[in-house]
Parts: sequence; C-alpha cells; structure tokens
Amino acid sequence: MGLHDLNDDKINRIDGTREVRSVAGALSHFAVAITDAARVAYNALFPDRLALKHVHSQLNPEKDWGLDTLAAARYALLVLNNRYSTEAMPIPYTPANTLIIAGSISNGGAAVLHAGEQDTAGLLDGVVAGEPVTQLAPPVGFGVQQGGVPVTAYGKQLVDYVTYGNIFQPCAMLADGLTEVSFFNLMRLGTPITSSVPSPLPDMVSRATSRCAGLLSKGLVTGATLALQAADALAKLRAYGWASDHDQMHNGHYGLGNNAILSTMYPTGYGRFSVTDNLCATSFAQVPLSAINLPTDSPPIPGDPTYRKAQSFAVGNGTGNGQPSTNMVNNSIGGPRPWLWAVSPSTGVPDFGLDSALCLRALVTGLDAITGIALTTGSLPTREQSDRVRTGITEVLLNGNQRGRPTLIVAGRNDALIPVNHNSRAYVAKNRLIEGANSKLAYIEVTNAQHFDTFLNLTGWDTRFVPLHPYFNSAMDAMYAHLTAGKALPPSQVVRTTPRGGVAGAAPPITALNVPQASDLPAAGNLIVFSGTSVNVPN
Repeated sequence: MGLHDLNDDKINRIDGTREVRSVAGALSHFAVAITDAARVAYNALFPDRLALKHVHSQLNPEKDWGLDTLAAARYALLVLNNRYSTEAMPIPYTPANTLIIAGSISNGGAAVLHAGEQDTAGLLDGVVAGEPVTQLAPPVGFGVQQGGVPVTAYGKQLVDYVTYGNIFQPCAMLADGLTEVSFFNLMRLGTPITSSVPSPLPDMVSRATSRCAGLLSKGLVTGATLALQAADALAKLRAYGWASDHDQMHNGHYGLGNNAILSTMYPTGYGRFSVTDNLCATSFAQVPLSAINLPTDSPPIPGDPTYRKAQSFAVGNGTGNGQPSTNMVNNSIGGPRPWLWAVSPSTGVPDFGLDSALCLRALVTGLDAITGIALTTGSLPTREQSDRVRTGITEVLLNGNQRGRPTLIVAGRNDALIPVNHNSRAYVAKNRLIEGANSKLAYIEVTNAQHFDTFLNLTGWDTRFVPLHPYFNSAMDAMYAHLTAGKALPPSQVVRTTPRGGVAGAAPPITALNVPQASDLPAAGNLIVFSGTSVNVPN
C-alpha cells in the first residue's frame, strides 16, 4: 500500500517502513508528485490529509495491472533461475517447462484476465479469476439471460455502477421486505453486530431517511411516503443491473462504505488528478475508528505514526477503508467530515454527503446528475474533468480475448459489489463472441455467495450466505489437474448451495453439504449455456 502523509511528508518505502520522502528517494513505494511549497500551501487549507497510490499516483495504475501480472511471472522465473542455475544448466526454468497459473480475486481477478488477454508470448498456461471486475466497453453484439429471460442492464463499468449505487443504495435499503440484519437494520432493531463492538454506529437510518428526502427534493426518486421513496430507489437499482438476489445486500455494502469509497477513489484515479485537486470536495484522512473500522463523527486527525500508518503497508488494502485512510467530504457543513457523517450544503442535513455523490456521478457520465444536462466548462464539475475521467476508463477495459487459454471464472450470485450481470456473466458472453469455438473459458456461478467471506460471522450473514473462496481454491485445483493430467475443466454451471440457517448470530457449523463442489456432469437445469450470442444462466 502506497501511503503518503502530506502533514509529515512521510511515505512507505518498498520494504514497508516509513521514511521522509526526501530521504527515501528511489526506495519510495509511492510519493505524491508535489513540491514542498505546494504541499505546505495545501496543508494550510486541508491539514492532515493522506494520499493513496491507487488514487493519487496520476498514472491510472489499473491500466497496467495485466502487464504487472506478466512482469511478476517473469520475475518469478528470474528468481528461480538465480537460485537454482548451474554451470551445466544456467537457465533451468523457462515458460516452456514451468507451469504458470495466474489466479486471483476481485481486482486481482481483473488483473489476471488482463494478463491473459495481453500475454502474446505464451507465458501463462491458465487463468483463474474469482469474483473478477471485468470492465468492458458498452456491450454490442452479445447479451445476458437468466432463465431464458434477457437481462436489460449488463456489462457496465465499475465506476459507472458504483457511482449510481452510491446515490440510491442508502435510500433503497429502507425498502420494505429487505431482510439484511446488519449495519442499518441493526440500528433499527437495536441488536449488536457482534458482542465485541464497544460503541454505537452512527444513526444510519436517520441519515438514510435524509438521503431519501434529498433525492425526492431533487426529483431523483418519487413517492409520497418514505416507504415509496425507498421502493423507488430499489427499483432504480434493479433496473441498473442489480437483481433481487442483491436486495438483502444493499444495506450491508453501503454500511461498509464500499460504493462511497470506490466512488471517491476511481474518478480521481482514472482522471489522473492530483491529491490537491480535491475532486468533488473529497479527500482522504485518518479519523478515530470504532472496533469495526467505521469512522466516528470527527474531523481529520494527524496520522498515527506508531500504529495505523506503521502497519498500513502490511494490513492496508490500498483503499480508503479506514486502514488508515477514510474518505472525507471537505465541504460538509460544520467542517470536513467522514462520508458517514457528512452534512450536504444543499440539504443542510446529515445525508452521507449527497452533494459529493451527485458530483462524482456527473464526472462519470458527463451529465449533471440532477438535470441530465451536459457538463460545461464554467461550473464544477467541469466537462474537462469528466473528459479526463472517461478517457481513463477507456484505458482499463478488457477485450474478452483469452487467446484460447484455459480460463476459469468463479463468482457469487449474491455479490452486490461486483454484480454478475455487469461482470462475470458479461465477460463470459463477450469471450464467446470474440473467441467462438476456440474459447476454453468455463464459468462457475455459486448461489448464496457474495463478495466478502470475512463478514460471514456477522449476524444474519452467517445464516444466509456460504463462503465463495473454497470455490476459487477448487478452481485452482481443477486448472492444475487440467494442465498436468489433461482432466477436463468443469462445464459452465450454477452450483446450488445450502445456507446454514439456524439462529442469526449463531448459525450451525458449516458442512460439505452446504458447499457442494462443481460437478463434472452437472444436471441440465444447472448448465450455463448459450442462446445465440447471449449467455443463459439458469434461475
């Protein structure tokens, strides 16, 4: 994780230790391209801010993820040859005699798929992608079906649907019938998430109610009652590519800050903006954290040099998830606040920073998020800013061509962060369009599985969801068996799991019956097939 504290000008070196930028020099893992004078001036206006490599490198690093993966494979061969070479055999390890499988999940899943597409030298033998982000150009010539019924919204880019979800999710989670028992609803029910949480979360329900009211006042939802407004917001999410399988996940994902964090990060990264640009009045800083890494109502504080900053290289994931950086809304009434507590200038109430959410959305679409009118040069956000963001998006798109390479994709049907209609399903369809009969891609879709196995211990998630990662492990095993023993990859299929059930917060132990493996001979009703140029996933 590249973390630059603009206050003390310290960065992470490539060995993970902290050092002043000027002293670290070439050993810096990441440092903002900024003069000392500019840094001092920025600190005077926005003290105690942090910069993140993914967001503020001004390189759009995502465009190089595939090339980075291929470089890692070549470097692995170099290390092996340096260690095991002999005079008789100076280069014992080569792509021709060394099995290389590129396997990873989420953004890593995107990286290995990129690598497969960009590997023209035959370095990789196989690719395994778990719950991958598969950003494609607007879909043309292929489709997605579920149960034989065409899906109307599919194949959208990550920053498109997360900025859309960032607007409507906190209102939609109040819709009647949503059964998620975590974060927002826990505040309603008065039940602790776990017995170890020492302090209450913000009053999420009142802030979500304010978000609905703000959307109503701006004409973005309709309804005479809160229930109708929430139902309209949920309907909008469904129309944008989420399915009923995701209904129970919206409050959990927004409570975790996923769409709020990603909506703040990606436009800045894609547009190659500087940390000093404060795009849409957002920035990153450290704030006091509760036991589950959610910020309290606090302005930015100086970064903790001995704890969270020192550990960031090891435990941070590169995002503004509180380890140690949190995305801030600079123009919140009362002073800069974390997104959870932000009070929007246009509404005057705590509503998770609606104004910033609308601004970030406009950068992605090039249109005012309220009026739908094209952005201009004269007002923020500007057309030029949006053009930069949208250019950056085009640099990270996948093309669907794995060059006849054996490829396995595994995804959870209930993944509301990386929805299958926009990602895995769309990529499978695009791959078939591009490669046709030469495609060696198989797709495993797992029911009752979502993006974050680490949260399966949360009350309500434990009874309803099964872990997805064992299926990634099995996919790696299947790829290894295919490449070493010639065993066929499992056919594309839906794996039907059985949640543990029981009492929320005390689900019974998981067994093999809950998580059956993909079948070499799946039943006809579980086969994922093609209907013309559309992938058809059974209900």
